Amino acid sequence: MKVALILDHPRRDLGGLCLLSMELVRRGHSVYLVPMYLNDEVLSIIPDLVVLNYLRRPSRNFLRTLHACGIPVAVHSTEGGPINEVQRYKHDLLLEADLTDRIEFYSFWGEKLAATAREESWFPEDRIAVTGSPRFDLYHPDWRAASIEINRGTPAPPQPFVLICSNYGLSNSAFCDGEGAVKALTEQHNYDPALVRSWLASEELAITAMIKLVKSQAERLPSVTFVWRPHPFEKVETYQKEFAGIKNIVVRAEGEIVGWMLRASAAIQQFCTTGFDAWFAGVPSFRPAWIPAYIGVGEQNAVNFDCENEESLYENLKAATSGNYHYDEEFTRGADERTKSWFHGGDGRSYVRLADRIESTIPKHSVAKRVASVRAKTATRFPRRIVDSALHAAGFMPPWNSENFRNRLGLVKRYKASVKYFDPAIVRRITGILAAHSKGSFPAVHVCSGSESGTYILGNRRAESVVVTRG
Repeated sequence: MKVALILDHPRRDLGGLCLLSMELVRRGHSVYLVPMYLNDEVLSIIPDLVVLNYLRRPSRNFLRTLHACGIPVAVHSTEGGPINEVQRYKHDLLLEADLTDRIEFYSFWGEKLAATAREESWFPEDRIAVTGSPRFDLYHPDWRAASIEINRGTPAPPQPFVLICSNYGLSNSAFCDGEGAVKALTEQHNYDPALVRSWLASEELAITAMIKLVKSQAERLPSVTFVWRPHPFEKVETYQKEFAGIKNIVVRAEGEIVGWMLRASAAIQQFCTTGFDAWFAGVPSFRPAWIPAYIGVGEQNAVNFDCENEESLYENLKAATSGNYHYDEEFTRGADERTKSWFHGGDGRSYVRLADRIESTIPKHSVAKRVASVRAKTATRFPRRIVDSALHAAGFMPPWNSENFRNRLGLVKRYKASVKYFDPAIVRRITGILAAHSKGSFPAVHVCSGSESGTYILGNRRAESVVVTRG
């Protein structure tokens, strides 16, 4: 079975998808880690299943194409953890019956959100799967040593250090300015512009207040290092400029959150899933409650301790960085309950459950029929078809044609220069470490780029996906 896993951002998603890939390869399948930037590479791979990273309005055309070509589609959302506003999560989904009724399954992180999906009939009930998220498996004792080794390429500062997990993707987006972020949410996701601008204004206030408080805490705790880690979708330069010249504040964007959190002494964050990262890692996480969170405070704060002012935060950080901080029993009990409902218990087996569901998918159309459908779907009219046929004969993929050839070359170039780029070397390193820590359950694998793989059916010139097969 050929499985294509769409990967959005390697700093967030790569480790978990490598773990899932190793399990699938162990079972005899081939895995293609496909950059979301270049997701139509699947039209050359002709896989038996494509697992999308989300199901939102921008997915519509791609999903229709895959359905038209007879390529099965499933979804494992990279954004599926504790949700403060379930109806906002629902708003972001592409819930159109002619599309959702045809997906193989939608994989939820936990029963809490899946229960709402059943009650409100977001999908046919038999398409709703509860698996957990493989990226949180990497906190389990079975994989902690591997996770730390994977992130040794990102040296940590001297201990103790406090990890600040920022999440200001509207006001500090790495991809556009604030107005561009507003435009994206209003045009692509159908939000009210006034509402989005209110979020932007609140976030601008919050980011200023957070920067100020970290500077203040760093001054009061000079023997502690403060590591500001921007969300993968944030602009790093903003923080580098703000903290320049302050010796015990560093900005570090590289590496995955798992490796950073496992080495931290404490965490500070406002309204992000990283609070649960801290909980899984056994690291105290604190929320500055006096700074407003533009999306409100709810389930995402369930495992953070609220500090009412800077003095409270200072005392708690001092205790945590000296190893003297402890949650009380009631807090621990409540956090454990929420973890079970949102993360399927956090038992370290999400990658196995997701592999089970993937493996149960049986394509309804033969490979030959899928190939014929792709050729028909991507065919152009005469006389361009002559040039396009020559391009495809030379090994270029079906979506590449005489009309868009230059744009395609530019897209590949932009992808390789972006923060979302990942290559076979990093996948080879991660899968090798996972195999070494698997107690013999994972086999040796062969990792190569799509352009080096002989397993593409309709051309692989300039293919950037990473292929993982049994070695």
